[in-house]
Amino acid sequence: LYPATLHTILSFASRTGMEFSEEQINFIVAPFDQHILLSAPPGGGKSKVTQARVAYMLSKGINPETMLITMFSRPAAEEFRRDMQAYNIENQPRIRHYHQLGYRLCQSLEKRNLIPTRKLIEDENQWLGICRDNLRKSIIEHGTSDINAYDQSVIDNFLSFVNFCKSDTLPAAEMFSRLKLPSDQQPFILGFELVEKERKRLKFRTLSDLIYDVAVALEYEEKIYKSIANKLDHIVIDEYQDIDPASMKIFHAMAGTRAKFNCIGDDDQTIFEWRGSSPKTMTSDWDAVFPTSSKLHLTKTYRYGHELALAAYNCISRNSERTEKMCLSPLDANKTEINIGYYDEPAHGTPPYADTNQSSMIAAIKRFIEKGNSYSDIAILPRMHSVTPFIEIALIKAGIPYSMHSKSTSIANTPLFKSIASTAALFAMEVSQKEKFSLFAKSLTFPRLPVKREKYKDLFSLVFSEGAIDDESLLNIFPGSKPFFIKSINQRLNSLRNSLSKESFQEFYDSYINTFLMPLVLSESTKGKSNIPKESPSLLDGFIEITKGATDYHQFNRALRAIGSESSNKLGSISILSQHSAKGLTVKMAIIPACCETISPSIIPTKVTDLESERRVFYVAATRPREELLLMLPPDREFIKLSETETNTAPASHQEDVNYVSRFVYEMNIPGAKRISHAIHEGAGGDLDKSPSKIEFNQYLSRLGSFARVK
Repeated sequence: LYPATLHTILSFASRTGMEFSEEQINFIVAPFDQHILLSAPPGGGKSKVTQARVAYMLSKGINPETMLITMFSRPAAEEFRRDMQAYNIENQPRIRHYHQLGYRLCQSLEKRNLIPTRKLIEDENQWLGICRDNLRKSIIEHGTSDINAYDQSVIDNFLSFVNFCKSDTLPAAEMFSRLKLPSDQQPFILGFELVEKERKRLKFRTLSDLIYDVAVALEYEEKIYKSIANKLDHIVIDEYQDIDPASMKIFHAMAGTRAKFNCIGDDDQTIFEWRGSSPKTMTSDWDAVFPTSSKLHLTKTYRYGHELALAAYNCISRNSERTEKMCLSPLDANKTEINIGYYDEPAHGTPPYADTNQSSMIAAIKRFIEKGNSYSDIAILPRMHSVTPFIEIALIKAGIPYSMHSKSTSIANTPLFKSIASTAALFAMEVSQKEKFSLFAKSLTFPRLPVKREKYKDLFSLVFSEGAIDDESLLNIFPGSKPFFIKSINQRLNSLRNSLSKESFQEFYDSYINTFLMPLVLSESTKGKSNIPKESPSLLDGFIEITKGATDYHQFNRALRAIGSESSNKLGSISILSQHSAKGLTVKMAIIPACCETISPSIIPTKVTDLESERRVFYVAATRPREELLLMLPPDREFIKLSETETNTAPASHQEDVNYVSRFVYEMNIPGAKRISHAIHEGAGGDLDKSPSKIEFNQYLSRLGSFARVK
């Protein structure tokens, strides 16, 4: 480096408290006249070096008015803006997250009458209602009975489809084909088109539309291109692997023929495919668009040690759609342990993760706290929301404080909990007729009564009248229905009426939960076709554990309100957040629950499973901790036996069965990673014992500069 450049870099290092490696410096001082793609591993310091890159460009005379720094989320943009202050640069460039950029573009284009003026709505319930209503219209128009418009999972799938359509400017039918959705979801295509017509009629935009509307308008209005193009010299995009085609079209338009791109990301951490992102953005697509660009790599992680680096690479290297690279831990890196916990043998035939004790996890947390750590140093990262309630129950029983990243995924919002809470309120509270009907309707959501909602008023009148609830009265409401249907409704409503007629709350509790609900759940959850999930018996057990000490409604309600409430514990609280939300997170201890087939990878019978995508999600979760990674596994005896030989491939017969350990855990080859990591720390050389992961281990050892090799 020239003396002036070296002085600048050393000055940056002193301000940020970070010593930059040669790889990082190569990016910071890279030429300004070319497009640059930086690939950075988890814990590679990409945020710090991107800030240093921007500061270096400004120190060399680049005009901040001709720079745009972008990233996906608001918190990331705020953190970047805050950290840039360490460089004491008077005029900072524009730092925007995508929605902010889209909002400003929409405002600018509206003022020039280049796109129609529309209000921004951020009310999720309003947007949900519009999507739900138009999906139902589409289903009616299709004349199909293969899809239930009142099924929440169908509505959730449609919302995901709408968001996916907004990630590009292609027709909805083409986006439907891209997702390989089953044919019974064909109404989604017309549903999306109806939603867009409704949006046009009501003149509004959602956050997703801030980017989508501009990208669509660019395709047919040349004036828009001319109004935003060739005004910048440099565009910096962080987390580039997560960008979608609609956003990319806008950035390319803004760049025009003038601006150079500095894009930073990691194709192995592409986890938002449902939002339109793809690892190809940093591989084949980049090469096609920027064939003469400069591609740089950071190869070291400063977050975790060799054991986790080896295991994570063993897993992610199975993907074919990736840049061939390796993430190394420095020779003097701290040790990061990978530990394994097992669920207790499942009861009631429930999935293994439906363990309301989770004794292995609780014991590991307590050991970690005894070392002087805080609860706030721990994150639990489930792949599926269905796993979370059992974690909450175990933490509540153990008296361990926790907080939910998303309240909507809390156990308190499961249909079972909400239904029982509403039924209890119906028994204990004096409310208006309108509120009473609302509680009644909620009480029927678990188990969900297989009737259309418009029939609820008739059932409400029947339950709270003096007349008998018998087959004749029900046939008047459901004429022509089959006997077994009438019988099931009869039993359900009479059980509800009987429970609500009890004198005391304890009598109500015993009648409704122990006499009616538990036998029903145990019976129905074991049937092949049932609207009661298999894990429901354990969930109901957990509910009873949480509320069993309540002698009246107020105590009962207090126990429910305490679920997931803010903790005043001086050691903070454990964070529970999804693996997708964990992107960018660093903690001392990460816990991945339910490392079992069908959960990780997530396998849904009605969807095509993208194993490479699922592997990337697992990789992101596994690379969050600095000190300890705990994997919670089903009690799979064959896995324990096969681990002794460092087997790195799951038996084919075990795949897609929730009772067996995830294939991703096999691929990590944790025993082998531990052995090689120990050899590195001991400074071993020469031959090491054989392993099925010989190629991956030797690649790591070679790039690390170690003379040891696996035979």
